[in-house]
Amino acid sequence: MNVGLCEVRSEDVPILYRWFNDEKTYGEFDEPSPVSMEKLEQKLRSGGFHGEGRCTLIIWVDGIRVGFVNLMTDPIDPWIGQLGVVIAIEKKRNQGIGTVAHRLAVRYVFDNYPSVAKIEAVTDKNNHAERRVLEKVGFVFEGILRWRNRRRGQFYDMAYYGTLRSEFCRNF
Repeated sequence: MNVGLCEVRSEDVPILYRWFNDEKTYGEFDEPSPVSMEKLEQKLRSGGFHGEGRCTLIIWVDGIRVGFVNLMTDPIDPWIGQLGVVIAIEKKRNQGIGTVAHRLAVRYVFDNYPSVAKIEAVTDKNNHAERRVLEKVGFVFEGILRWRNRRRGQFYDMAYYGTLRSEFCRNF
């Protein structure tokens, strides 16, 4: 299995549009962030998928798009990066792709954003698969924030994880 990340290109926009607007993309622990095709095309033209402090990358497996990575630096604390990884194709989940994609994404941040000293990742407290992946990749559990997320009209507790540049670079 060959997993890689690449920047968003024009041919990726229709796929991102479908993924961003589809409940199945996010599973039970998140929900869509509806966006129009026009907004995505404008974002591509303006360089908004890859710019100062933020980046969206496509996850590829053996030549097939399977998901995306969102990276951004914290606007208040720019030495902190925030990471989100989504395996959008349901049948590609639970195959180790997420673990490799997380590792590649962290490496990408530390290689391309020299001011980032820490990367944080947040997931639903009950998303045990994502929590396992984060720990496998070297993230450290930092705590639970109660009622930190609201989706489908209910509040959910969120688990916070982090990895430091010095930890990740030493271990991977």
